[in-house]
Amino acid sequence: MKNLLFICAVSIVSACSNNKNSDVEYTLVERPPEIAEAALQYALQYAAANTSYHYGGQDLLKSIRVDCSGLIVNCYLYAVAGTPYALPFQDAAVADFFTRWTVKTSEPERGDLIFMGDNPLQPTHAALFVKNDSGYTHFIDATLKPEEMIDGVTCRKYKIDNDVFLSFGKLKLLLN
Repeated sequence: MKNLLFICAVSIVSACSNNKNSDVEYTLVERPPEIAEAALQYALQYAAANTSYHYGGQDLLKSIRVDCSGLIVNCYLYAVAGTPYALPFQDAAVADFFTRWTVKTSEPERGDLIFMGDNPLQPTHAALFVKNDSGYTHFIDATLKPEEMIDGVTCRKYKIDNDVFLSFGKLKLLLN
């Protein structure tokens, strides 16, 4: 009986792994500028949608609870829809974006990621870069800062030389 169960389990696993798309090959590439711009436009929609911050939140645009990494995942998920690109993950934490899913850059473009925190090797927060202007770095993020009356996705800015900025990154995508 144990052998029969084992054979059934192997057959099921084998059948599942032999899906008809298994011959499709994907390449991991740096996001193109139009995808980053589209992601930023979705972030602006989140900012206008009366969102609230919720740790671990990754609600879709019609909902209103999201955290910083959930905002990035969803904005890029919307941005790649209908394109030959796909996200190489379904969810990702800030640490994953920092170590696995971005190409570091010293010259961020609209829609690139900003990594923030106290430890340069382990950021705790991420945002979408908007622009540098008049000595300020503008960004869109999801956060909860009651002392500043911030709860949700907002457009904010800090001085360019603020120590909270650790690095910038261009998101990696799968290209079919």
